[in-house]
Amino acid sequence: MSGRHRPCAPRLKDHGVALPVVLVAMVALSFTALAAMKSAANTGQVAVNLTAQAQARESAHTAIRYCERILNEEPAAITVWPAPTDGARAAWAQASSWAGADVRAESVPWALLRSPAGEPAPAVAPQCLVESIPMKGPAASVMLITARGFSPDFTQDAAGLPLSGAIVWEQAVVALPKP
Repeated sequence: MSGRHRPCAPRLKDHGVALPVVLVAMVALSFTALAAMKSAANTGQVAVNLTAQAQARESAHTAIRYCERILNEEPAAITVWPAPTDGARAAWAQASSWAGADVRAESVPWALLRSPAGEPAPAVAPQCLVESIPMKGPAASVMLITARGFSPDFTQDAAGLPLSGAIVWEQAVVALPKP
């Protein structure tokens, strides 16, 4: 062959597009990786919060069982508050019943809160409050037990308002035979 050269293929106008496409893909992958890391961090916090809530729920169960037990003692070793009348708020719904100078709630003694498994005790002793429920008929006295349970990391201010941790409220209705 002689010194003849073949003509080159014409250059396309999209020459150099690969770099911007790769950069856009890298940015998209970076955002995806950041979102996955944030999700993993949030999953850990959700697990901690669920554990605190479960511990507070168990604390509230303990308070309900405590009030049930002392209601069955002769004589009952807990104050049973009267049912509200004339549209008044129930005692359990009043913040002053749980904290402050006019506390009506009964705290579970610390000696009853020790766990044989070594689980952490709540930071605040669980509380319960018993109110009567007016019922017709001589069959039984009906009581409403309201309990508050706290997680081990629970903190509150001087007014009893939560600052951190978990608090769970539970209620149970108990019928006791009339004497």
